[in-house]
Order: sequence, then structure tokens, then C-alpha cells
Amino acid sequence: MLKPLLFFLLTVAVTAQAQHEAVVMENVKSQLLMSAQYRQPAAYSNSKQLLKIYSDSIAAGRDVAGYTYARALTYLSLKDYDKALPLLEKACQLKPTFHGYTGWVYLDNLRDYPRTLAHYNTYDALTPDSTIDDREGDYSVRYLKAQIYRFMGEHKRALPLYDFAISVIEDKHGPAWVSYRCYVARGQSRLAVGRAGDALSDFEKAIPNNPSSALSSYWKGRALQVLNRSAEARIAYNDALLWLRNSSVEHEQYYEHQDSVCAQQIETALASL
Repeated sequence: MLKPLLFFLLTVAVTAQAQHEAVVMENVKSQLLMSAQYRQPAAYSNSKQLLKIYSDSIAAGRDVAGYTYARALTYLSLKDYDKALPLLEKACQLKPTFHGYTGWVYLDNLRDYPRTLAHYNTYDALTPDSTIDDREGDYSVRYLKAQIYRFMGEHKRALPLYDFAISVIEDKHGPAWVSYRCYVARGQSRLAVGRAGDALSDFEKAIPNNPSSALSSYWKGRALQVLNRSAEARIAYNDALLWLRNSSVEHEQYYEHQDSVCAQQIETALASL
């Protein structure tokens, strides 16, 4: 699998000058992320050659920001963070739109929440219109910033950001178009500030958008338990165990999701009823 990936990256590196920068960089990122599911050696075959191509392109003044970013992604694929992170920071200085993906690295790979927030704030500021919710990858920036505050335990700061991110989609397309993870995340913050009824509403909205989600069923059970609806909570927890054991939708391919639930959590919750 690594050989086709390397061939693709080499092709991108050689032909990038003639292609649109955004397309090139997105392809490089996608291929590197796809390779992350495989355990790689300390330096996969010919990575030095790949890095040399990027370095030579930078030295020649060709798309310095893009190739700096590509070098950072290559080091990330090798889990060499000491080299990857300074290059990501430099790429952001050269081209501010790279703040978005760099924030994702700090959030999901390193769990460095303050640094993540700094990158997302800078990325968000690139669009002065406060009514627009910029996107990074599959999610909006407001949602991602809300996630950071929730992970830091600052639920009151997270909730307005969740509300904005969700309402933008609900108002335009309806609840069915909102990612179930958005509803589950907001529900967790609502539950944390004592709004169990509103939290339950979010978890119930999440389930139709991904019926085989163990995450949604587990948190629905938590809300029901807080509301002293133990019989319904037991059903929700058992549903969560069922989906955890029989569905692959939440088995992340690239990294361990911070909101993942495990069987031990669910069984502990069941035992507490």
C-alpha cells in the first residue's frame, strides 16, 4: 500500500508546478491520511527522496508555502512531530489558510487545546463576516471551537458555538442534514450544565442521522438516567452495546476519536441503574 502512495506523492511533487495549488495539497493530505491506518517503519521507503524533492522545490522558490506544508505532512505520516510541527507553523505564516488543518492536527493528534484554539481563531478571522461559518474538513470552525471548549470543560462557552454551527445547517437544510456528532456534542455540553431535557432532545435528533451509533445511544441513556427514567436508560445502554459490537461506523480509520465510547463505559452505566 505504501508503494502506490509513494508513487502518488512523487507524481504530485514533480507535476505540482503545473497544477492548481489547492488541488495538489488536498490530494497530498488525503493520501497521507489514508496511509495512517497502517503501522509504518521509522522511515518508509524513499521518504528521504520525497522530502528532498520538496526541499529542492522550496529552494527553487516554487510554491514555498505549499511544499513546506507537504514536508510537514510527510513528517506527520512518520509521526516525527519534532520536525512536522515547526514546518506546519511556518506554512501557516506563509499561507494563513493552513491554520485550519494545523488546528486539526493539534486537536485530534496532540490534544493541545489552547494551541488548537489559537489556530482556529486565526483561521476564523480570515472571514470577517460573522454570519459565515467557515469549514475545515468535514466540520465548521464554530463547531470545532466548541469542541475545544467542551474538551476543556468550558461548556458555557461551547454552547453558543454549537448553537450557531447547528442552526446554520438546520435553517438551510433541516435537522436531517446535521451531523449526528454535532447533536451528540452539544447534548453533552447541555447535560454538563444541567439541561438534561434539552440534551435528550439532541441525542434523539442524532439517532435518526446515524441509527447504528453507539455514541448516540450511550449518551441518550445518560440523559434518561439523569431524568430518572431508568427503564428507558437501560434500553438505550443495551442499544449502545449492540451497535458497539455489531457496527463499524464509529471505528475510526485514521485516529482514535476523542468522543469514542467503550464497552466498559456502557457496562458501568448499566450497573449503576
